[in-house]
Amino acid sequence: MKKQIFRRNILHGMNPAQTTLIKLILMECFYWFAWSFGQYQTVYLQGKGMDSAYIGTLNAVASVVAIVAMTIWGIIADRINSVKKTLLIVMVLSAVMFGAIGFLPASVKFAAAMFMVYCPLANFSRGSINTLLDNFTVRNCAVYRINYGAIRSIGSFTFAVGSVLLSALIIPAIGVKYTFVLFAIGLIPAFLTVLSSPDPKSPVRKEKKEKVNPKALFKNYYYVTFIVFVLIVYIPFMSEYSFLSYYMEAKGIATGQLGTILALRAIMEMPFLIFMAKLRKHFKLKYLMMVAATLIGIECFCLGTFAGGFKSVAALTSIFGMGNGILIGTTSNYLFKLAPDNLKATAQTIFGSTTALAGFIGNLGGGYLFKIIGAEKFYLMLSGIIFVGVIFFILSFIFYKKESNPGDILD
Repeated sequence: MKKQIFRRNILHGMNPAQTTLIKLILMECFYWFAWSFGQYQTVYLQGKGMDSAYIGTLNAVASVVAIVAMTIWGIIADRINSVKKTLLIVMVLSAVMFGAIGFLPASVKFAAAMFMVYCPLANFSRGSINTLLDNFTVRNCAVYRINYGAIRSIGSFTFAVGSVLLSALIIPAIGVKYTFVLFAIGLIPAFLTVLSSPDPKSPVRKEKKEKVNPKALFKNYYYVTFIVFVLIVYIPFMSEYSFLSYYMEAKGIATGQLGTILALRAIMEMPFLIFMAKLRKHFKLKYLMMVAATLIGIECFCLGTFAGGFKSVAALTSIFGMGNGILIGTTSNYLFKLAPDNLKATAQTIFGSTTALAGFIGNLGGGYLFKIIGAEKFYLMLSGIIFVGVIFFILSFIFYKKESNPGDILD
């Protein structure tokens, strides 16, 4: 097996692991640069006069669509045994649907209703793309023994570059409206790199093809408790991001600086992603995820207490970035260890659907709560929910020791 993986590729002068490494690097580079241009939907609608309650409702509806979509895409990927083909389809749909948002007639009387329908529809594909991309990358990294964290850190870097360019040059020159089409254009090179990359297949027994039965995942105690932990923690996690521009507005910070804050977050993700392979050799993934959630909870607590101007908010984003960097480098690997081979894509998309459900709850309730209780109390509340999730996750391992946890195996 090892000889087969590392056999020489005479045509390209490199072995399959080397060529795959280069393709994954380019894929992450192009994709996350493009993704940085797709972070301004809330700012765009905020500029059209939509309040936090409207944005919360819209994001909640989009989350419902994503819940259904991610499960469907995951099952499709498992049944055709190709995450790659599924990802390519989703990328095309995302570029077309999301790229058109800036060209919708925003000044007409029915604009609010139009965005309420169209934006969630666009999320049918866009809401699943990150989950499928992570699944595709993790599978390739597992086959070719590539450090996923180091690959993903490149994406954080190009996301930071794109975010800075947006805040400093692009938005002041052309406005938020055209960020949507720039996102679509940016996906083209990412699409081409995915197209040229290997498509790892789940092993299937020759004598009898295994049926895809997602119910089997819910018989796994550790998978179920992880999903519950994700649901609790990602409710405030999604709210923290969704209403960050409204928090900035409440603090007198220009929302155009959102890109700078997102760039700082991405930069702080990088060290943890680069060294994640070493961390996974010494620490169990569950402990790393507990630390990650705690860091994000601390950031929310600080935003709700003493954060004031741009400098203090920007400084606190480093805490969020560290936590998010650890989450990115652990969740997919934890799921990969828990799920059987023929259900890995489904397990990943159920995880994505859970984060979408969390987004629905966090956005629907958060939009109105933010308007009622104000920015500071809102973020204090978010920190409390995160800490509850961490406590639940800790207790889930203390009170259940009937069987070993596959996720505890060190790399």
